[in-house]
Amino acid sequence: MKSVRIEFSPDALAQIRAVHDWWQIHRPAAPELLREELAAALEIIRSSPNAAKAYPFSAIPGLRRLLMSRTRYHIYFTLHEQRALIFVHALWHASRGHGPKL
Repeated sequence: MKSVRIEFSPDALAQIRAVHDWWQIHRPAAPELLREELAAALEIIRSSPNAAKAYPFSAIPGLRRLLMSRTRYHIYFTLHEQRALIFVHALWHASRGHGPKL
């Protein structure tokens, strides 16, 4: 696949900012962990989007999610191959017991 760009929904951007702010305050021993793991996860998605699991509990066709194992956040995204685009819909913590409203 040619170079793939990544775009974020407004909700995903707000979630990422909120989680980042929370992380800075509550995880002082590893303040960069979230940023580093998110960057690594986005590279995995960009290079091998089908490595992420399909998420069938949404009306969004082709929705997938990838677990960032150290921070326990999922990235919810769709791949649009024709447009060489990955669209990130949400960043959501695994412990919430349910996925985000999409």
